[in-house]
Amino acid sequence: GEFLATSYILGIPHPPGTPLYVILGKFMTLLPLPMASLFKLLSGGDPVEPVLRITLISITSGALSAGLVYLLTVKVIERWLRNRKKDETKNIPKLLPHLAGLAGAILAVTAKTVWMNSIEAEVYTPSTFIILFVSWVAFNWWEHLKDPKSIRYILFALYVLFLSSGIHLMPLIIFPVLFVFVLVVHPRLLLDWEFLLMAALMFMWISVAQLTYKPLVGEPTGRVKFLAIVSIAAAVFYHWIRGYFQDALEDPVEIAFFVGALGFVVGALSLTNWAMILGALLVFVTSYIKGKFYTNWKGFALLLIFLGVSVELYMIIRAHHNPSINETDPQTWKAFMDALLRKQYEPAKIFPRRIPWGDQFRVYWLYLTWQYSFPILLFLLLFAIFGFVVHAIEDTKSWVLIGGGLIIASLGILVYLNLKDSPTHPVNPYNPTEVRDRDYFYAVSYVYLGLFAGLGLFEAALLLYEFLKSKLAMFIAPLFGMALGVAHVAQTYPIVDRSENYIAEDYAYDLLISPAPNAVMYTNGDNDTFPLWFDQEVLGVRTDVKIANLSLLSTNWYVKQLKLKGAPISFPLELIDSIPPAFAVDWSGPPSQQSPFGGNYILLADFMVRDMIATSLGYKTDNMVRLRNGLEFPKIYLASQKEFLDSVIAQGGEFKVPIYFALTVSHDHYAGWENYLEMEGMALALRTHPVRSFSGSDGINLQKTSYLLHGPIRPQEYVAKYSDTKPPWDDVFRYRGVFNPKVYKDETHEKMVRNCASVAFRVGIEYESTARMLMAMNDTARAESLYRLAIDEFWFGQEFLKNLSEESREKLAPQINAVNAEIANIYLGLNEIDSAKAYINKITDIEGDPRALSILSDIYLTAGDTDSAIVQLEKILSINPFPDVYAKLIGLYVDLGDTAKARQLLREAEQRGAQVPLPPELQWLKTPSKSTLI
Repeated sequence: GEFLATSYILGIPHPPGTPLYVILGKFMTLLPLPMASLFKLLSGGDPVEPVLRITLISITSGALSAGLVYLLTVKVIERWLRNRKKDETKNIPKLLPHLAGLAGAILAVTAKTVWMNSIEAEVYTPSTFIILFVSWVAFNWWEHLKDPKSIRYILFALYVLFLSSGIHLMPLIIFPVLFVFVLVVHPRLLLDWEFLLMAALMFMWISVAQLTYKPLVGEPTGRVKFLAIVSIAAAVFYHWIRGYFQDALEDPVEIAFFVGALGFVVGALSLTNWAMILGALLVFVTSYIKGKFYTNWKGFALLLIFLGVSVELYMIIRAHHNPSINETDPQTWKAFMDALLRKQYEPAKIFPRRIPWGDQFRVYWLYLTWQYSFPILLFLLLFAIFGFVVHAIEDTKSWVLIGGGLIIASLGILVYLNLKDSPTHPVNPYNPTEVRDRDYFYAVSYVYLGLFAGLGLFEAALLLYEFLKSKLAMFIAPLFGMALGVAHVAQTYPIVDRSENYIAEDYAYDLLISPAPNAVMYTNGDNDTFPLWFDQEVLGVRTDVKIANLSLLSTNWYVKQLKLKGAPISFPLELIDSIPPAFAVDWSGPPSQQSPFGGNYILLADFMVRDMIATSLGYKTDNMVRLRNGLEFPKIYLASQKEFLDSVIAQGGEFKVPIYFALTVSHDHYAGWENYLEMEGMALALRTHPVRSFSGSDGINLQKTSYLLHGPIRPQEYVAKYSDTKPPWDDVFRYRGVFNPKVYKDETHEKMVRNCASVAFRVGIEYESTARMLMAMNDTARAESLYRLAIDEFWFGQEFLKNLSEESREKLAPQINAVNAEIANIYLGLNEIDSAKAYINKITDIEGDPRALSILSDIYLTAGDTDSAIVQLEKILSINPFPDVYAKLIGLYVDLGDTAKARQLLREAEQRGAQVPLPPELQWLKTPSKSTLI
């Protein structure tokens, strides 16, 4: 959702900004491609042209990655064969390397994570393609090494590699591998003084970037200053070793070099930016002019590297135009570097390890087991390890390129990123966890494993020939590998098939149409924000609603953007940057948090929630807090939830801008305000007066929420007509894919479906509670009408839950049983015994459910089967000595004339500590009978 929206509007996504991906995405939307027609032809669904075109980047990258795995496999095998004696290779069919390459390619790109990345608007498959493409170009350079112009392959590879930093930083992991490969194949190409100058100039500019940035964020600069001095010393040494110092005083270029070097050193040590930058420019230009460095491939390569990286500057330019999605707002150098270095996230540090080494390897193994079913994974690993070892033995140079890629994409990523444990399947319950599973960071390694599996299959084919002495036997291994790939595709396709899956789009739509016009709606994180951005920016849905993501609301740049969009924020734009990230408070409880240094604090996000509420209500006060930086705000912003409620929210008035919390928002953000929240569809509207419902639960706008759920028709009709298409009403929820059993639903999808079910159940409960009230007022006709509406809503909620996985339904069995019991009870009250029986029989564990047994006993009583009713009540008492059940059972035995049994039950209840509430007409049972006295 995020990349679709930002590409469509040329916005700026989350750090590091991925500007090239955004530009490519926008370019794709401008191409006259018949994607909608193709989509209708292939899937028959509802096409969204920009989605199809932008996603084509990942789709094409995935397909090309498969082709590159095939090509690299074949190239490596052909080198093996050239290195062997002719009598060892004469019987090898020419088709064999191609079959091995094909098998490896299928296994590589259909790893679950790789495949998923290849069918969504994401950066990881394009990154994988770049890595493979650069490796393939490097291989071609090696093959054309004798050609004097072959260096153009290296130049092209370097340009593509650093240009791809605008897609993601992941492709840069192949740079050290590429460097070692060139060093092994042609060491003289790198081991000269020009390479020293190239490195010196590159690190000089890196130090410039760091020294103009680090002081802005208060970070130490000692190491960077050392790097700056070393880089300029290396440049001076180059000029000396090349003899440029001879007659230097008569050479204006060399004089300019010395002036630049001196200015750079002074600027770096004193942190004088203008001196440092001008000095670096002079050193750079004079170094190119003096020895015609631009004619050397290393000088030209450095220019290409800078040209490629320059795509990042797009973010600064675009940010000045304030696109509606402008994450980190990188208008300034500090903000730009913050985005590039992902400053708002936890920095990547190799040490200390965030979790033990062993656990990090176990997490990698965990993610790997998600890619293939175990038998397929076992065979793939056996062939991959075999191919890896044979490759290292057969051809060390190409192994440096391909094997080095696998090592850097697995072990290298594991060491460098230093990731925490899996949040969904932690290998150690005591480990800190990531906010989401990071299997996608290892996707490139899965591709390399597939490639090495192809090499292993080829070598296995040769072993089969040695043992069986049959050419046909050689085809067994690659065909077996292809069979593994086909089997894996068959297993995985239902999971990755999204052809009729509109759940994210429609869930976002449902959230957006829930609030009143021009409202602010707080959302929680990525999954309930990015799809909303997509619906607003690409589809144009409810652009009047201002989405306030509580995760981003703790950043000053996001607060400014919300104000520009019309959110009721009292602080002037020029003062927002001075608002601190947290505020000390003297109360405990949500949303305050405990500081490790003692005391409590609230984050900027919750502070801004209060400011928007107060500003929207027009709250005025003279009781202000003034910070040292001059910032002023009402003291009530730092009060407890109850104080803020009493002093601001409950004072009445009208919201100029309606305030809503999405149902997905953590309760902590509005704890204590529950009585002032009213459910409207998928959102909770904040009111200035208590809004309790008939059921005693939180408030609900029953008429609006019921209409949002299924429009002016019954839920049964809605599901029958519109479950897989858009309903004819724009102000009604959509559920395309939810009721389709062919649509795979992962954990995130299921959470969305459960939220829909909970809204339906909530409406059903309110209808039922209102009906009871009307029944108590003897308004039977209206009560019966509402009871039937309650049944419809309960049915609707259950229809949602039917589309969850069997495992999820088992976990929700108690809730599902409770709803079935409630429906049965309503039917019983309507005297529809058969319907009541039908629902009570749906309860899976009725023998252990006292409420269900009670309803069942009432059903038997209504049907005149007293004996069966008594059996159910006795089952209840075997579970728990409920006083009311004892009273009911005693009354039944009295009606049957069995007073002895009734008295026996009364004594049993007293022994079990149950105070039986006997009605006045049965109080005589407490008087001992004559037989008892005798």
